[in-house]
Amino acid sequence: MGEPIVGRGDELAQLRAALVAASGGAGRLVLVSGEPGIGKTRLAASLADMAAQYEVPAAAGGAIDDPGMPPLWPWHAVSRSVPPLAAMLDGTAGSAGGAQGSADSGSERFAMFAAASRALADAARERGLLVVLEDLHWADRTSLLLLRHLTGELSGSRLLVVATFRETAEKPLAGLLPALLRGEGTRLIRLTGLPRPEIAQWLRRLGTSGDVDDLAGRLRARTAGNPLFVRMLIEHGAAAGADDEARVFPSCGTWPWPTWTALTARNGSCSTRRACSVSGSIRRCCARSPGCPAPGSPPRSTGPPRSAS
Repeated sequence: MGEPIVGRGDELAQLRAALVAASGGAGRLVLVSGEPGIGKTRLAASLADMAAQYEVPAAAGGAIDDPGMPPLWPWHAVSRSVPPLAAMLDGTAGSAGGAQGSADSGSERFAMFAAASRALADAARERGLLVVLEDLHWADRTSLLLLRHLTGELSGSRLLVVATFRETAEKPLAGLLPALLRGEGTRLIRLTGLPRPEIAQWLRRLGTSGDVDDLAGRLRARTAGNPLFVRMLIEHGAAAGADDEARVFPSCGTWPWPTWTALTARNGSCSTRRACSVSGSIRRCCARSPGCPAPGSPPRSTGPPRSAS
């Protein structure tokens, strides 16, 4: 079991209720949305810990930001924990190829989706089953179509499906999201920034000395409560030394190179000069940082020295 999650009491209560409902035969789909770094993966991990306490098996998969990702990649990962699903997915992948527009192809795909849904429901029949799908904003259309089909089959099953995605999702997720949300057993959890009291709780858990409430307030103002950015500022502050405001709360354009690297990696950018425009939280952080470079100008990043080659 991982480290206890900070805050998110309401969200965990909603997930616990969904788990109990699904275990009792009322299958659920819970969609968890939020900006990068807001804690979607951490919340899903906490749910997996909870499921283990209830002795409910779990299976997980996720999409990746790679144009070479094969169709149904998230579901193939799930099938490692649900072996009967694998053969169904192989058939679906074949029928979801180039002739998707034909009636035969559509009929075959529907049949395979139905078979895959039955395989998951059967796997959940004895003890229930938690399926976690990460990063739907990167998922291929076929994976999303299977999820849409499964959503219509959840009633009467012991399946709990939890899927995470970024609020800025584009096609194909944007086009299919309304259909997912219309499901009778669908619930939506939208994660926002941690409030000041929960950041203060986090600081106390870390053994932070001094005026914890004041520090929590400044962290909340600087990061809008985004846990990733809060953690990075906490870690940077510990490395910088106490009571050094300029170093503990640096301008976003002067953050140390490892911090910038992590920020841009988590937020889909390969260049620090674009980091301020990648996510709302980074923009808010920059807006509160007097030394932040203007949009389009390179940050004063303390990057690693270049080799003398």
